[in-house]
Amino acid sequence: MAQREEALEAPDKGKVFLILAAFFVVALMLMRRTSQDTAVQAQLLGLAFLVLPAFILAQADSKYLVPYLVFVWAIAPEVRRIIDWIQGGFYPQSYIAVAPIVATSSLAIPVFRQRIVVPVLLYKALASIALAVGYAGLVGYIRNETPAVFEFGGTVAPLLVLLYASGRPMEPKERDFWVLSIVYVALGVAAYGIIQYIFAPAWDTMWMRAAGRQIIAIGRPEPYEIRVFSTFGSPLQCSLFLLTALVPMLVEARWRKAVGFVGAGVIAYTLLLTITRTAWVAMVAGILAYVFVSRFGRRVQVLAAILLLGAGIWLALPYLPGYETVSERLTGMTNLSEDTSMTARTAILRTFWDTIVANPVGSGMGTYGVATRLAADPRRQNTGFDNGYIGLADSYGWFGLLMFLRGLWLLVRSVREYRLDPERDPFVRLSVAMMVAYAVYTGSAYGAGVFVLLLGISLPFGTPRLTREIQQDPLYLDAAQPLRPRRVPSAQAARIGRAR
Repeated sequence: MAQREEALEAPDKGKVFLILAAFFVVALMLMRRTSQDTAVQAQLLGLAFLVLPAFILAQADSKYLVPYLVFVWAIAPEVRRIIDWIQGGFYPQSYIAVAPIVATSSLAIPVFRQRIVVPVLLYKALASIALAVGYAGLVGYIRNETPAVFEFGGTVAPLLVLLYASGRPMEPKERDFWVLSIVYVALGVAAYGIIQYIFAPAWDTMWMRAAGRQIIAIGRPEPYEIRVFSTFGSPLQCSLFLLTALVPMLVEARWRKAVGFVGAGVIAYTLLLTITRTAWVAMVAGILAYVFVSRFGRRVQVLAAILLLGAGIWLALPYLPGYETVSERLTGMTNLSEDTSMTARTAILRTFWDTIVANPVGSGMGTYGVATRLAADPRRQNTGFDNGYIGLADSYGWFGLLMFLRGLWLLVRSVREYRLDPERDPFVRLSVAMMVAYAVYTGSAYGAGVFVLLLGISLPFGTPRLTREIQQDPLYLDAAQPLRPRRVPSAQAARIGRAR
């Protein structure tokens, strides 16, 4: 006889009160130690403002937990810049930088409140990725120390969303709500990106000047000269986040609910203003993957939506700000021999093979990127190959890169296991599209864009709402039980056995 899957235990108001009290006491202790440093106090208040709601929502098992985490990953860098601007200076090492990582760790509360039930292939995929991440983290800690710890946390925390989704009952309405949360947050990010491009807010330009990246990476700190990064810390992360929202909007009408093609056009326009060609290509690859795994009728609808949006942007773009910059970037894709960015990437690629041959072990986490700001030696800041697979190979080494890619392949296989379930099928197609987009993009193994991509990949996962009592479903593994599934006799069978 079938029985309903056990839900999470009812939230205890006493535990919520203890969480609030613990945060309050820690905040008081830290503020006493930093009573003369108003900048640190402001950072701690910002950190508490972003992190505390996540733990309350996690303890209450609220449906708003995942949407709130999407919001925190998107808004935290901008909150940091505004607080720095209010304080009158840029602080390279800010407590707010860890807010998304700490907030995402709240997923551990619902994950470990019940047994962790994951599909067999997902278990193997996570084990493979864990080997890669653990290896790179260990090598990085030996070589780079503190920066490696920061990058390790930023890589591990987003992976919790796979376990979180896998351990929850599969409710299509809840998964739709997760997708729509990405869309709505991305629409806000896109709207602010347009404001940033036109008006160049003071807190953003102050950060650009202080970070010393105003010309090459993110443009000039002037109106109509910024390479849009919106609320994020770089155009790469911003573009990855936006494409993750744009793909579902183009492939399913229900995922552009209330915003329609107008909202999709705003996001697409801001994506163009990031001037990140890799993201453009990744978005196209993700949509093509969705079309490839869909039925003929769905293919026609998706292609019609793409043509409609593309025609609208093509007609409107000459009248929008930034047309010259975007046009120049698009033209560069047809003449790569004279493209400065492609020339630089080609030069890096020439030295890539010699580097990994000379250092097959890898440099470990914390070798490049934002994490290097924590390095004790200023000469080691922002070093290394910050360039997609090249950067991964340099950090993870041969072994780590192979395990990481194996984990991605097993993720694809684990998602495809659900393709025959009509309730999960739309999420399977979207998950495959997300993974293809990530495989093409792969600008980083951590950060806001990666969290949202993993959330999209996790959509098909989840325990069935009805479970069999006679025999455990061989598709699943229970982390609290041996790997080999065992037959569980029913109560009636047990009584017959005792009677005999």
